Amino acid sequence: MKEMKVKPSGSMYAEEVMVINTIKSEKNGEDVNKQGFMRLTFVDTLSGKAVADVTVSSITARALHKILSENIAKMEKDLKSKDAPEQIVESKESTTYIG
Repeated sequence: MKEMKVKPSGSMYAEEVMVINTIKSEKNGEDVNKQGFMRLTFVDTLSGKAVADVTVSSITARALHKILSENIAKMEKDLKSKDAPEQIVESKESTTYIG
């Protein structure tokens, strides 16, 4: 898998997300070929503006679900822990291609 580096233009925060599912189909004789896409629009509720609008295939949506589920579970475990982190974790913005 080829990794793509994206230079962030600054932090953007979204408190809400809207999801729209789209099924595209093409009929070839008696066969019907279908493709599923998911459009994710992240919204900053303070300004009421969309900060990101991304459309992904159903395969990428499944990969995103897996990655988010794993990271949410880890975050919840870390937040429930009574131990303080040994060092302050500095957040670095890094983006990789997951699809």
